[in-house]
Amino acid sequence: MCSPAALEKFESCKTSSDIKEITVRSAVAVSDEFKRHFESIRQRKFVQANLNFQEDAALKGGVVITVGELLLDFSLLSRLQNFWS
Repeated sequence: MCSPAALEKFESCKTSSDIKEITVRSAVAVSDEFKRHFESIRQRKFVQANLNFQEDAALKGGVVITVGELLLDFSLLSRLQNFWS
């Protein structure tokens, strides 16, 4: 499941034609609805970018979005790491 906060943060990223790659990693498969939302934002803000979805069980939950060199981390793994550090 992808959180609405992650979508909002992705949408708030600065529009750029320099972005060539966007990767959405999630602990479980992202729903078709969220994929449509991501694709809609990509079409408006990052026309030249490829949008990729990957599953990564190590995240334990949540999502990590990479937009060019920007990393938006909404994963449970990072929250746990921050909690224990």
